[in-house]
Amino acid sequence: MRDAAAAYRRALERGAWAVPTHVEVMELNIPAIHGVGASRIYFVDRYREFSIYDVDFVPIPTVERAPPALGGLHWFGIVQYIGNDRMEDWTEFYRELFGFDVLPDEQRFGILPKGRILRSPCRSFYLQLIEPEPGIVDVEGDESLQRIGLGAPDVAAAVKALRARGVEFVESSDLHSGSRGALTKSWLGGVMFELVHDNRGAP
Repeated sequence: MRDAAAAYRRALERGAWAVPTHVEVMELNIPAIHGVGASRIYFVDRYREFSIYDVDFVPIPTVERAPPALGGLHWFGIVQYIGNDRMEDWTEFYRELFGFDVLPDEQRFGILPKGRILRSPCRSFYLQLIEPEPGIVDVEGDESLQRIGLGAPDVAAAVKALRARGVEFVESSDLHSGSRGALTKSWLGGVMFELVHDNRGAP
């Protein structure tokens, strides 16, 4: 965003819950608010001339700092699991604080078209909110970030390129890679990556 401090203050004025910061030596003080489950939403305005990662992390000399995107992959959105009967609460949270709007039910992406999809004001970032299936016991503590969505102009080509690098995908009779999307197996303690057909990354 253009001004992290101003945006952070506005969010707090509209009811967001602040996350206390504990800045260590040589780290930046990055304001954040509570999101779904234990997630945090950070307010960042240092991304043009340098990014927050240039300060808090030391680059590895043998690794390219800005590698080209593989298979046209680009940022698409996230999928969050929410508690029972929390759909309207979280929809209003994103609408009131960040200006997201709700897409029509018939407008879907990827291979897991559940829940409700919200679109950012810039129309380039999407949030998918999913409540538990009817009859499944759930508590608020189960709310979590579940998938990170990556757009790909050619899903099959992206899957092939990622498989060559050791990434494993879910393949079953009910869920498998296709032209609309693909889903990786769990990484880093449970987060999955979903590939979604989207031409914005095409050359």
